[in-house]
Amino acid sequence: IGEAEPLHHNQIEQSTLRRQRTDNNSLNINNMWLYDKDADVDMESLGLSRPGGGIGCRPGQGKSIDDAVKALQARDLSNVSFKEFEDLKTDAQDISGLLDYAVGNAPNREETATTVQLLQAAGNARFDIKVRNDAQAFMRAGYKIFERLKQFLTKPIPLMIPEPGGLG
Repeated sequence: IGEAEPLHHNQIEQSTLRRQRTDNNSLNINNMWLYDKDADVDMESLGLSRPGGGIGCRPGQGKSIDDAVKALQARDLSNVSFKEFEDLKTDAQDISGLLDYAVGNAPNREETATTVQLLQAAGNARFDIKVRNDAQAFMRAGYKIFERLKQFLTKPIPLMIPEPGGLG
């Protein structure tokens, strides 16, 4: 499992919440309208800011839409989604092990200096392992490319190698 796989579902949920908040803000700014299809409604006068901003309907028997046009109100979800977003951010920190100490932020909790040092040391060790793994992966990839190029090299290629104090 790589570094990003454990965080995949959290990232999808965070992206969904962000898009939900953006869509909700868009609906609050650009109202949608519910209108009676049978009434003589001038769609130009509604000033729809986007296609599909008006929903035509036919009320049931004995029911009517007040004044043939009614604005649809979007719910304000900013507080709920913000709380969930913060919870997901905390979960991501716990899953990845990148606590505030590992990224150099000041501690928010009441912990001893020894505990903070231990957490920082653990974060540094994790980071060191990640860097070593990345370096090893790049070396392997470079060697594979080198071996593949050797297979396709069919004729000698002259090289000019500069020498110190010489012309090459």
